Amino acid sequence: MKAPRGTLPLLGLAILLSASCQPPRTPDAKAVDSSGKGVPPPSSVSLGGTSSPPPTAAEAPLTRPDPTGPVAFPFDLTLKNRDGKSVTGQVLAKRGGEIAFFRDLDGTRFVVPFALLSPEDAAYLSRFPDTRAEVIDDLKNPRRNVPATSARVAEARPSPAPDTASRKARWTENFEEASRESAESHLPMLLLFTGSDWCPYCIKLERDVFRKREFQEFANQNLTLMKADFPSGRVRRGVREQNEELKAKYGVSGFPTVVFLSPKGDVLGSFSGYGGKGIGDFLSKANPLVAQGKAAATTDAAAE
Repeated sequence: MKAPRGTLPLLGLAILLSASCQPPRTPDAKAVDSSGKGVPPPSSVSLGGTSSPPPTAAEAPLTRPDPTGPVAFPFDLTLKNRDGKSVTGQVLAKRGGEIAFFRDLDGTRFVVPFALLSPEDAAYLSRFPDTRAEVIDDLKNPRRNVPATSARVAEARPSPAPDTASRKARWTENFEEASRESAESHLPMLLLFTGSDWCPYCIKLERDVFRKREFQEFANQNLTLMKADFPSGRVRRGVREQNEELKAKYGVSGFPTVVFLSPKGDVLGSFSGYGGKGIGDFLSKANPLVAQGKAAATTDAAAE
């Protein structure tokens, strides 16, 4: 179903990609920030996307960083072994003839000697300077320095606090309820703006990320979940007005948009659009914001 088009303010400095949907126009909704003030634009992280529909995995190989230029570890890469089999994930570190690798499929981290890789991949990776060698040491000797291992290697999923080990994160459409849970659990909130039954990129994000076991495990330990849905059908008036106010408050002009909030309600950052890169890409971008929110909550609790 084609979404009605509307014009709304841009999300500050956020990069609103064409791989997003315009929200339906709702002229009778009172989308007004109750404070009467704007919200400082959150930092935003692109989830990929171009002016064309999201390509399939076969059509969209990961762009390889230039080893001769500035490279930020970790970075996404699809590797091939000598038998031609592929694995997609992130290169966490490099030292000599080996790398530390995070596998998207199951979240496993391991050291890969160049001798196991295809000649092309081995030659490509050998051009990178040694970077973050301590991560490789931690993977090879996990007992030598437990705090270092936690900080350096467990980058795609923050370590759970003891009181979140048995927690189950569940989506709510009540912002007040989500805010209360975030404050009480000292966990950041993921606020999703979506058009669940008409926006193709929203549907893909739901399928590729939010329904995955890896995301549920990540959310159990690290997030409260709030969904502001703008479906094509009718919505209860209270929910509709709440969602319109949230859309205006956070400057949302396209779907899907994901906003991360600290337990105190401060904006940590946002994602706009969805380019089809999947759960590993989403978690690698979400993790720094989640870590920032949890660190802020710890600092606030210590100060009280």
